[in-house]
Amino acid sequence: MGSQKKIANTIEKTDDKSFKVITSDTEELKYSKAYRIKGVTRSIVVDALKVMDDMWEDCQESPQLMENYYQLRHYLSYLKRFCEGKV
Repeated sequence: MGSQKKIANTIEKTDDKSFKVITSDTEELKYSKAYRIKGVTRSIVVDALKVMDDMWEDCQESPQLMENYYQLRHYLSYLKRFCEGKV
């Protein structure tokens, strides 16, 4: 079998807004709930923007759909930049 280094992770709640992962090497990583939510939100926005790209041709057939398309794309693009820390 040999000796393999096994790292055991322990999750400790530090307060209502964050937790930290402690490995057996005493390495600590701290994540806030807001940071985790921001990552999930970014992932959803990226997927939504891909769906919008697929809808592009359908929206060209109607001026109202095109206006809504651009407005929604603007909001999603801003939200993506916000989640990436670019705003």
